[in-house]
Amino acid sequence: MEGSTASLSLPWKTRVTLSLISTVTDASRRRNGTVNRRLLSMLGFKSPPSPNPVNGVKSFDVAVDPSRGLWFRVYVPTAAGKLPVVVFFHGGGFVYLSADGKAYDAVCRRFARTIPAVVVSVDYRLAPEHRYPAQYDDGFDVQYVLDPNLPPLPDITDNDSDETKAARKKREEDELVCRGHILNALSDRLYDLFTSSKCPKEIWKALENKYNNEKQGADKFLTLKYFEFTMNDSESVLDQVHQLQILVSKLKDLKVEVIGLVAIQPFFGGEERTEAEKRLVGMPLTTLARTDFMWKAFLPPGSDRDHEAVNVSGPRAVDISKLEFPATMVVVAGFDMLQDWQRRYYEWLRRSGKEASLREYPNTIHAFYIFPELPESGQLMSEVREFVQQQMEKR
Repeated sequence: MEGSTASLSLPWKTRVTLSLISTVTDASRRRNGTVNRRLLSMLGFKSPPSPNPVNGVKSFDVAVDPSRGLWFRVYVPTAAGKLPVVVFFHGGGFVYLSADGKAYDAVCRRFARTIPAVVVSVDYRLAPEHRYPAQYDDGFDVQYVLDPNLPPLPDITDNDSDETKAARKKREEDELVCRGHILNALSDRLYDLFTSSKCPKEIWKALENKYNNEKQGADKFLTLKYFEFTMNDSESVLDQVHQLQILVSKLKDLKVEVIGLVAIQPFFGGEERTEAEKRLVGMPLTTLARTDFMWKAFLPPGSDRDHEAVNVSGPRAVDISKLEFPATMVVVAGFDMLQDWQRRYYEWLRRSGKEASLREYPNTIHAFYIFPELPESGQLMSEVREFVQQQMEKR
């Protein structure tokens, strides 16, 4: 039988790592529904950003909103030419792990090198300290940094929960930071530098100093775009500042187009216990006890697992048939107990008239791609590269 426990074969290195992850995860769960973050921080393995290339990829961190700890890590390969941008959201059931964790740092570095692409790995807020829709809002806000022209989220309605209303209100208050404020600040800064400097070289040195010492990472990220422009002493200061202002306007008009979605073993669920959930008992990483804990920590109080953020293709699913939706690649593993929910998601996309493909890895486990020693991990890297290149060729 496909996915039977007896037929699972893993290298000893993978088994040891899985055992360690499972032990720490279980030990961090408290009976009152909270998570022992101190324990996780003591045992978590972090990787710092690497301004110098490591395995052909350099990385740096960008702060979006320090007040809520929202940031992302950017991975830039040494490959030349125009590169796509891949926005990556790490796993962990919205409760565990982080963008600077050693495993996900290595994965994003591999994606950046293999595709090749600029990878933006988002470190969103975790539950239960921050419940739904905090993680979704963090994702949207990172998108706003990458594309300030995105339309706003739908207005709050009377049917929304108090928690959703409060979260959306906070998000609207933060919008100034995540959208126009950053670019406007750059424009104001140029004016200040122009009025206090005597020559283009001094202006440029001041800009470089701002870039190198700027504490707000979001400003740093956007200021980096100015480095496409080179100032010189052969033109007047006013003319060159005018050219920089034109560049600012172009940045404001920049449109980021989402052309593809790669759903790698997406964390979906529901009130029903599926055949795979009942059959694959004792599998690595995903067990009913763990997933039930994570869903309860993630969802607003009083919600069940048929919530539209969990059972996305279930009874409360949003009708996307008339909405624009990117081509989607859904990845499923034969020893992942979530596989039935993932296949239903794929089938729902197809019924909704969306372009979707299903990639099956029958002999491996949940999160297999973070283990480079598994052959399926390398296979997935190649398939993601092919998928991204196919979508780019359509443009």
